[in-house]
Amino acid sequence: MDRALQPSEFGKPVNVHLTRWDLIAFNLLLTPRLRTTWIVWTTVAVVVGLLQLLGSKSRLTISELVASAIVAIITATVVLVVGLVTSLLFVLITSNAANGVLGEHLYSFQVDGLREQTSANDSLVKWGGARAAHRIGGFILISVAPALFHVLPRRCFASVDDYDAFWHMTQRLKG
Repeated sequence: MDRALQPSEFGKPVNVHLTRWDLIAFNLLLTPRLRTTWIVWTTVAVVVGLLQLLGSKSRLTISELVASAIVAIITATVVLVVGLVTSLLFVLITSNAANGVLGEHLYSFQVDGLREQTSANDSLVKWGGARAAHRIGGFILISVAPALFHVLPRRCFASVDDYDAFWHMTQRLKG
C-alpha cells in the first residue's frame, strides 16, 4: 500500500443479500473467463482428437481429419457444460445462510482491509491480501483463494457512485 488510508476514504458499508440466482449468474459470468476453463477444454479436445487418430487403422483424409476435430471440439464443450452444471448444482445444494454463503453480508473497508460479516462468520481481507478483483456483468468479484470469491451484486449499492467508489477501494486489496 502506497499510503495509509484515512477513515474518511473508506466509504459506506455495503449490505449484500446474496441469493442462489446471484451464485448462478456469478458462475456463468466467471467460468468462461477463467484460464483453467480453457486449459481443461483444450486438454479434453486434444485427448479426444488423439484418441480418434490413434484409433484409425488407415491414413485419414482431410475431411475425416476435419470431422475428427469437430467431434473433439463438441466433446470438449459437452464435458465443460456438464462439469459447469454439476458444479453449479453442488454449489446450490450446499450453499445456505447457515454456512455464510447465502443471505446477508455486510462489507466495510477498515484500517486493516475489507471486513465481511455474516451470521456465520466475520472475516478480513487485508490490504494486498486478495488474489484478484473483477468487475463483470453487474458484479464486483473479489478472489481471496482459488475458487473462493466475495460476490457483490451492483443492485446492493445505493448508487452508481457508491459502486464505483467501492470498486476503486477494492483495487487496493489486490496483492
